[in-house]
Amino acid sequence: MAWYYLPKYVWPFNKVDDALGVVYTHGIAGLFGGLLVGLLADPNMIVYLGLGKNPNVATEGLFYGHPKQLAIQAGAALTIIVWDSVVTFLILMLIKHVFRMKLRLPDEVLEIGDVAVHGEEAYPSDELVSTTAASVADETPAKNEKVPEMATSGSADHT
Repeated sequence: MAWYYLPKYVWPFNKVDDALGVVYTHGIAGLFGGLLVGLLADPNMIVYLGLGKNPNVATEGLFYGHPKQLAIQAGAALTIIVWDSVVTFLILMLIKHVFRMKLRLPDEVLEIGDVAVHGEEAYPSDELVSTTAASVADETPAKNEKVPEMATSGSADHT
């Protein structure tokens, strides 16, 4: 559901160029999985054995009488989201200002699509799924024919 609905209709997911679906696969599934632990954690399922004089530890979710576990899981998820956002922002600013690379591609390149830029389609149709699919940028151009610049090559000013 998230793989189909989010990238097409929900802001900010419709602004993300995620050809591999990493945000939806790991982000959404990880968030829901973590929150479900706060709901469904069964104290009889896993018992962490205490070492020495330390007691054994078992966690109970909301459905087993421990509503605080859901708050703990939500707090952990929020911490991860904030941390990842800050670190991603810092990495992008490092790339932008230190390495002087553009973080946004021109519209002409974006209109070509994921196959030309990344060598794969985010949501492939049956025609594009094959074992011999290649990037348009990998093909040899005919005379007087332009081939799109790869996204990783940076600006044309580099020598």
